Amino acid sequence: MTAEQLWDRLHSSPELSGRESATKDIIQDFIEKETDLVLCRRDSWLYGLHREEGAAQTIALRADMDALPDGRCGAWHGCGHDGHMAMLLDAARLLRGRRVGRNVIFLFQPAEETGQGARQCLSLFDEQHVDRIYGCHNIPGYAEGTVLLAKDTFADASEGLILDFQRRECHAACPEEGISPAPLIAQLILQLPEITAKVGEKGFAQTTLISVHVGEENFGISAGQGRLCLTIRAEKDQILQELESLIVSRAKAGARSAGLMMSLERRDIFPATVCDRQLSRQLEQVMTRAGIPCRYLPAPMRWSEDFGHYGSRTRAVFFGIGSGEDQPGLHTPDYVFPRELVKTGGRIWMQIIEHAL
Repeated sequence: MTAEQLWDRLHSSPELSGRESATKDIIQDFIEKETDLVLCRRDSWLYGLHREEGAAQTIALRADMDALPDGRCGAWHGCGHDGHMAMLLDAARLLRGRRVGRNVIFLFQPAEETGQGARQCLSLFDEQHVDRIYGCHNIPGYAEGTVLLAKDTFADASEGLILDFQRRECHAACPEEGISPAPLIAQLILQLPEITAKVGEKGFAQTTLISVHVGEENFGISAGQGRLCLTIRAEKDQILQELESLIVSRAKAGARSAGLMMSLERRDIFPATVCDRQLSRQLEQVMTRAGIPCRYLPAPMRWSEDFGHYGSRTRAVFFGIGSGEDQPGLHTPDYVFPRELVKTGGRIWMQIIEHAL
């Protein structure tokens, strides 16, 4: 099976986060037939192990497996995870029968899109001694095959906040007899730019209004409940935590003053993906020696990556691979991972396997 045929198979079998069973079967089949890796399959994830006797170091290479909802109760690979898997598997095949002086783990992770997958794979670090872990993502808007590096944060931290308010409905003719959350929600929305700007003095911070819902479409009843949904993001975990704290404290104070009950829910929590600076410099040196174009990003990517969880367990570095200057953006309807990039990505991974110190 060629690298392109492997991508075709993965591309035509997209599965949503947490449901990657057929995808895991495709990966297992390829590992067993095309590589000499030892297959280690777990409940929701799997990895292939290249072990060399006497090797002093073990590195892990990670690819994500899940696809996106297509809006029609199905899935589609609108973020290029099909390409990420194919690139890493192509490198595993290139490694067959070779010695590189280190142990290499090829990790295939579920549920990146929901921020749940990396945490499920943390037991890898209990099973194997991992000295460092590498991850990558294709990035449209940059020349195809260019390696994109970061000296610090590669991708921002983010989380979804759901603020629910409840109190008392009443007849729409006598709104003064009820307690509506509408004034507080409106006030909070107007205050968000000021709150975000205050935190943003310490580094990039952003608050995005996702949805607002107050009351029901019943013109005889004044609203007694409301929901405000926000996505917050920042280039550092501590900045994100401060932004959340300020928003929540302002909401709680307003709710107490208005006599409202308030509850809070957090969703899609992603830590910042922060790179080990020494590993980033080493990657630059490896790519330069191999004649592979590389450059540093001018700023962290605003989207988030759950790869950041791995940095709490070992040295970690994340990089991008340009997928074309005219390539449609990730998560957009016209996006498709460039099929011809699979072999390029496989060669980039092999450079890391052979030469990254």
